[in-house]
Amino acid sequence: MTHQIYDRQPPDTDDKWTTNRLIDELSVNLATTKEIIYIEDGKRITIHKYYHQAREKIYRVPLYQNLIPFVIHLSDLTEKVRIELDIYYKETGEKELALVLKMAVIKIFENLDVEYAHISVMKNLTVRLVE
Repeated sequence: MTHQIYDRQPPDTDDKWTTNRLIDELSVNLATTKEIIYIEDGKRITIHKYYHQAREKIYRVPLYQNLIPFVIHLSDLTEKVRIELDIYYKETGEKELALVLKMAVIKIFENLDVEYAHISVMKNLTVRLVE
């Protein structure tokens, strides 16, 4: 039986997430986050916030390396993902959390240019969480 994304049930709050599930849930949060921006003539348009950021940075990340991090706003994440990120950080530390963030974000870049994402972006990408 095939399930569509809108058929997904919310994650069980009592289950233990694997690292891969955390990466997947975080990447889904990022991929589905939208925001309204205003263009030149004052018109409002809705964009996918993190795809927009990735488009702006995809070819700059290799040039500036760690100087322009990909920024994730905690307020854009579901409460469950925020909790699981906190648990993961407490269990594994900063270095492992940074890798999870990077793996989730690289999925956004892959959808723009998979080869370039892995050859040029992955090794130079840094991700920063902000309030």
